[in-house]
Amino acid sequence: MPWDDEKNVVVTRPLKERSTAMTVGLIGMGVLLVAGGIMTQWKISTVFGVLYLLALLQKKAQAVTSRGLEQYFKIFFIKKHYVYEWDSITQMVIEKIKGNSEVKAAHIFVGDRDRKQYIRPQDVSKLEKLAKAAKPEIAFEYVNK
Repeated sequence: MPWDDEKNVVVTRPLKERSTAMTVGLIGMGVLLVAGGIMTQWKISTVFGVLYLLALLQKKAQAVTSRGLEQYFKIFFIKKHYVYEWDSITQMVIEKIKGNSEVKAAHIFVGDRDRKQYIRPQDVSKLEKLAKAAKPEIAFEYVNK
């Protein structure tokens, strides 16, 4: 990842990991769409099936670093790396998720947009220190502590 060389990094995670059985079922659905498009008169389902399979193969990683909020997307050989620098981040809100003690929602406001990330509860203080070190005037709030 682009942030592997940094020390102060808070890597975000998905709210819920997709199970292996679900992944196999979704790939089967994509193959069915492609096969249905080839064997029937509705050729458009082949296009949808290929796009569906590509979306399943996409890898996405996100982290908050000293540079700001970084998002990294990879599909085969196509790589995209977006960095929302601290100058554009206006506010951070940490929210407790009801019924889930393993993660907290970190709402990172870039301009007027909310980039919702999920972080471990033990990373909240690290995230606050990182944000205050990079941009001391940032608004940092807690909701449903």
